[in-house]
Amino acid sequence: MNNDYTILIVDDNADVTSLLFDYLCQCLDVDILVAKSGDAALYILDTQQINFIITDLQMSNGNGLKVVEKAREYKIEVVVYTALADAYEQHIPEDVLVLHKPTPLKDILAIISDHVYTDRPKVVNSNSA
Repeated sequence: MNNDYTILIVDDNADVTSLLFDYLCQCLDVDILVAKSGDAALYILDTQQINFIITDLQMSNGNGLKVVEKAREYKIEVVVYTALADAYEQHIPEDVLVLHKPTPLKDILAIISDHVYTDRPKVVNSNSA
């Protein structure tokens, strides 16, 4: 794994986190952490070096908007991945990319790869989705 780069996936839906985690682990040579709530994500942000976040907005324990705010405070690239973007639209900063569920995994990979690899995106295997 590339210990110089860590992605944090934040979602309380185990199916979503498992799918994203498994796919990104297959395709990228980076460390990937999962937080199952906004509160857990905030703790991770305060205690570990994170380079990129993909977060849901509405979760049972903690709000994804707080994760977005903390990420911006720490100058961490963040992407919102949600089915409820319209309900939160006025609260999401304009420069934060919003992906609507379900976005194809290969599209998510392309966005993340642009941030992980500064030269050309280095994809190990993107044929899985």
